[in-house]
Amino acid sequence: LPEGAQVVALDRVGFLDDEPIVFIQGYLPLDVGVHVLHSDEALRHTTVASLLRDRHAIPIEAVVQTIAASLADPAFAQALDVDVGAPILEGERTYLDHRGRPVFFSITFYRADRHRFAITLTDWRGGWEEDPRAHAARPRQPGAGHPTRRRQGGARE
Repeated sequence: LPEGAQVVALDRVGFLDDEPIVFIQGYLPLDVGVHVLHSDEALRHTTVASLLRDRHAIPIEAVVQTIAASLADPAFAQALDVDVGAPILEGERTYLDHRGRPVFFSITFYRADRHRFAITLTDWRGGWEEDPRAHAARPRQPGAGHPTRRRQGGARE
């Protein structure tokens, strides 16, 4: 989105067995977000991405996600029922439509004591190919986020 673009912001808390497990800060472009705001009751039972796809016919073609270790912040620690400074997992997701346009961005804070992420890799022995959609979520530190490349003979660079 262009800098200064208007967005709809949503804060949500997810529960499991009546305990808070996730705090989500979500942002949608204004033209998309107005549809979601009118789905207040549905938001109690489903995800924003599902609402976009199922109720508003906005396709989600790809999701770019980063996950990092972090510490609980005063802005959401109480909502997660954790101490400020407690270890948490922080995830950022950018949801893209079929044209590559961001239609939803979320920053999610997971209780580290209640989450584990499992990732399945396919074609893991093949060459690295960069997904052009990943630029939105690429870390900005020099050298961070780049896969190790293999030289001929299996040596790593």
